[in-house]
Amino acid sequence: RDLSDIIILASNLNATINSLNMVPDKLDSLVTIEGSSEEIIGSDVNIKVKVEQVGKAQSYNLKVDIDGSLLLDQTAIGNNEFPITQKLGEGYHRVTAKIAIDDYFAQNNVYYKSINILPKPKILLVSKTPAVIQTALANLYDITFATEVPDDVKAYSAIIIDNLPIADLSLRKTEILVNFVTDGN
Repeated sequence: RDLSDIIILASNLNATINSLNMVPDKLDSLVTIEGSSEEIIGSDVNIKVKVEQVGKAQSYNLKVDIDGSLLLDQTAIGNNEFPITQKLGEGYHRVTAKIAIDDYFAQNNVYYKSINILPKPKILLVSKTPAVIQTALANLYDITFATEVPDDVKAYSAIIIDNLPIADLSLRKTEILVNFVTDGN
């Protein structure tokens, strides 16, 4: 129901509706970091640092660093979002956002986020001819090219079969693919 229906119902019941005008008695600011906690090496890491304030808008200085390297040092006022795009090397990285401001709760003026950069997943591309899709996938995946399905496919996260006639897949190779998919790949 919307507000007008509730007012009509309250009127019919001869009920009173009260409202409160809540005004914060202390000024406070907080900083947060939004974004993925895992990315694949070579891809852009997109994070958004958000500063929110309660009460009157105040001036603050925001500093953002990754692994101790300063990325952003900016003065602003009020609620803001600061998008950051960065490429990072493999492994864990610590992102820190700090706002310098005199406010009520100092504990929410620092925010930490960990980002794990994963190695490229290994995939198998099976085709008789060079596949156009190979160049598109090369940025995100470690691609092994083969003309037939090998007997051991455990090392791969995915198998792509491109333009391969069904007659080229023996019963044994089909069983290998079925087991690969059944195992959750």
